[in-house]
Amino acid sequence: MFSRRGFLIGTGGLLTMAFVGDARAFIRRKEAPLLAVPPRTAHTLYWDWPDGLDEPQLFLDGEPEVIAPEPPTWRVFLNSLDAKDYTAGEIKERLEQMSFDPSHLDQQMDGAWWELHYDRVSGPSAKAYRLLKGIDLGPDLDPSVDGPHLDFVEGGGNQFDYSLHVHPSDLLALSLLQARLIDLRLPIKVERWDS
Repeated sequence: MFSRRGFLIGTGGLLTMAFVGDARAFIRRKEAPLLAVPPRTAHTLYWDWPDGLDEPQLFLDGEPEVIAPEPPTWRVFLNSLDAKDYTAGEIKERLEQMSFDPSHLDQQMDGAWWELHYDRVSGPSAKAYRLLKGIDLGPDLDPSVDGPHLDFVEGGGNQFDYSLHVHPSDLLALSLLQARLIDLRLPIKVERWDS
């Protein structure tokens, strides 16, 4: 699945037509986005432009890792903040499907379930997708519409890829994203990943 969102550009706040002009000029001079600094920061949206991709990709509060790390034990997972994304009923149902025995609490989680959770919930790419999908950044756009935007992508190149990704169209889209987050008074900083 794929959706595209543009940006709300108005007369109030930071995200104005004048800002768009300034951002374009800055990008031409510096070959980097114009990223205004929010008054306070609680989260960081890192962007990285990996080799082979046409657009950068966003990651929330974590390094650009798209492959799930080794699964934790069930005990570690169930005690983590990640477990809060599921209802007790959903966790119970999954454990029953696996014929889970409480003696398995200190064994590594089911790899397929962990990978799906990482791709859709706890991975830095999925966190960026879920955060930005829930924020009023601007209007939904037809995929044929050009101009700065964010692409929200579900899945990858094969039928077994359930990962979630957000791709800004270009450096201007990164500048506009940061300005819109500031206009919404969200304590989120956009920053290039520096490995």
